[in-house]
Amino acid sequence: SRHEWRGDELVAVHENLHDGQLSTDGERVGLADFDRLAAGSPLIDLANLTSHMVLRGLQEAGDCDPATVEECGVALLKGYGLDDDPAVLQEMRAHQTAAILRLALVHTVRPRWWGLPNDLTRHADRFIGELQLP
Repeated sequence: SRHEWRGDELVAVHENLHDGQLSTDGERVGLADFDRLAAGSPLIDLANLTSHMVLRGLQEAGDCDPATVEECGVALLKGYGLDDDPAVLQEMRAHQTAAILRLALVHTVRPRWWGLPNDLTRHADRFIGELQLP
C-alpha cells in the first residue's frame, strides 16, 4: 500500500545514514552509530543516503553523474510510495541541500579530499535551484 504523506509526520531518524553505517552478514542488515538518533522527517535519512551517493560517486570516479544519483533517489522514494508528491520532492531537495553542504564542510578539513567541497557545493547549488521557495 502507498504511504499517504503528511509533512508534519515525525519518525525515528538516524540523521547520518550512509553506506558506512550499514553492515550485513548476507542475511541480515545492521545499522550502526545511533549518537544522532532523533525524531524528524522520514526524508532526512533518505536525503542523507542519496547525498552520500553523490559523495561516493565523486570519491570513486572523480565525476558523479547527477542523472544516476537522481534515479537512485527517485527509486528510494518510489520504494516508500513517495515518488509522485511535489511536496515530498521539495522537502527531499531541502534535506539533500543541507546534507551536501554538511559534507562539503566536513571535507574541507580532510586533505585527501580537498577538491571535493567545490564539487559538492555545485550539487547543492543545483538542489537549491530546484527548490520552489515562497
